[in-house]
Amino acid sequence: MGVRIKNDSILLSFIEDNLQLMRHRPNLFQHDDFHVGNLIIKDNQLSGVIDFNRFDWGDPIHEFLKVGMFSSELYTLYLSMCLISSIVWISKVNQKKRI
Repeated sequence: MGVRIKNDSILLSFIEDNLQLMRHRPNLFQHDDFHVGNLIIKDNQLSGVIDFNRFDWGDPIHEFLKVGMFSSELYTLYLSMCLISSIVWISKVNQKKRI
């Protein structure tokens, strides 16, 4: 029994239309389960990372994808702040292009 996602064709089209963004990205060793639950903190500093059983190779940006899943409230706050500043930034960039 599979899981059906409403309007999945929109998401799949977006992925297909944007796959070229990954074409020249680096392919490096990554932990692939990087989140606060796998960090060792000592004296208020990062001391180590544990749980490498899901390691693989991929884009370093992908490494941090799961961080938001384990600290969703804080991640949502940061993402919301980034969204607002990004809208302001792109509006200014687009205005300069029109001039």
